[in-house]
Amino acid sequence: MKTYSLLLLVAITLTQCGNKKNQEPLSLSNIGVSGNQFMTNTDTITFQGLCLEDLGELDELGHWNKNYIDQAAKWNINIVRFPVHPKHWKRLGKEKYLEELNKGVAWAKEHHLYSIIDWHVIGNMKDEKWQHPMYETTLEETLDFWATMANTFKDEPAVAFYELYNEPTTFSGALGEMSWAELVGIYKQILDTVRVYDSSTVALLAGFNWAYDLRDLQTLDPQLTNVGYVSHPYPQKSEQPWAKNWDEVFGFVAKNHPVFATEFGFAYPDQVGAHIPVISDDTYGQEVLDYFKTRNISYTLWVFSWHWYPTLLKDSTYTLEKGQGEFFYQQFAKNKGRR
Repeated sequence: MKTYSLLLLVAITLTQCGNKKNQEPLSLSNIGVSGNQFMTNTDTITFQGLCLEDLGELDELGHWNKNYIDQAAKWNINIVRFPVHPKHWKRLGKEKYLEELNKGVAWAKEHHLYSIIDWHVIGNMKDEKWQHPMYETTLEETLDFWATMANTFKDEPAVAFYELYNEPTTFSGALGEMSWAELVGIYKQILDTVRVYDSSTVALLAGFNWAYDLRDLQTLDPQLTNVGYVSHPYPQKSEQPWAKNWDEVFGFVAKNHPVFATEFGFAYPDQVGAHIPVISDDTYGQEVLDYFKTRNISYTLWVFSWHWYPTLLKDSTYTLEKGQGEFFYQQFAKNKGRR
């Protein structure tokens, strides 16, 4: 009887230890920049991931929970992108939003996923003119936001990137005027604020035309350290041949700097939410993935949602949407080397 009890105790102890081990988040290396590549502590890395919905909106709809991240992790990815809209940042308040964002980063980390934090604004930061009220912010609020993020996540390797300004645009003058030199000046202000608290997390910087066009780097490369550059190559941003035009607009940057396509995707013409510049089909999907692979460009697909467009999901049961949902899920499964 005593022997049986001892064996039972040992078995229970081993089971508990095993469960505890399985519940511990896997360690993630710090991410840095070397030449035109992103690096872990020991090797180069290319990212394949998903853009998430703003946790503030998911919270409003009753769908912000661990299962949302668990479902995203099934896509054979190694990174997720957390977009933070000024609207939801203000509505929830700094303390509550940070509490929920910390949860999201931790849930992602359990799946060995890195995170991008994206200040999801669209418009002209210099003149503080925005495409929609949900993006309305000020440079002062932006600097405070990034000071908060840097101070919060400075010692968290899982937060690999700060995407400083989602989509700069003047909307052909409708949102005022801003030159590339002025945009670079804004980036430097934000970076100076970030680096007070966090000297290592990689910053991601976008160009004009809703973060598509990086040709201004040809005339003024700010030579910033520990940064990557962003493009959002939706299908209708350039005509075919896509690869040739992508090379001219943003792909050339990958020769000297890391490039991260933090948004891309498509919708069939007859799908709900189809709009310029996302209307296309699987032909675009295959070509853009092939392009990223040959140029060592990292990417996060837009968007893991059933009501932001173009959607990857049909509904809140996480059923894949026809078109890009089904196509990219199958394609992502093939890229085992990106985990």
